[in-house]
Amino acid sequence: MTRRKCDPVDPDDPTRFQRCTPPKQATSEIQSIADRVKVDAEKRLGKRFAMYKAIDYETQTVDGLNFKVKVQVSPQTPSYIELVVLRDLMGKYKLIKVESVNS
Repeated sequence: MTRRKCDPVDPDDPTRFQRCTPPKQATSEIQSIADRVKVDAEKRLGKRFAMYKAIDYETQTVDGLNFKVKVQVSPQTPSYIELVVLRDLMGKYKLIKVESVNS
């Protein structure tokens, strides 16, 4: 697992930067969180995924909790996406960002 730097809480105020937890292997709870936003991720990237398996994750405390999840989306040539999912203070989940990443 490679260390990924979390985004600043407020890009205009670098003093509000929050570090992520160290990467951890994804659990069934993290897979469930990724599954909640799968349809939205597919829509944003304009493709359907052949597979969708959470590999690892980090968390970042904000006004709620960000989950930064690496998801394998192709079994043949390893292809991954990275999700940033916010669990707000009310316990609702929202896809904040999705992008393709290299291993």
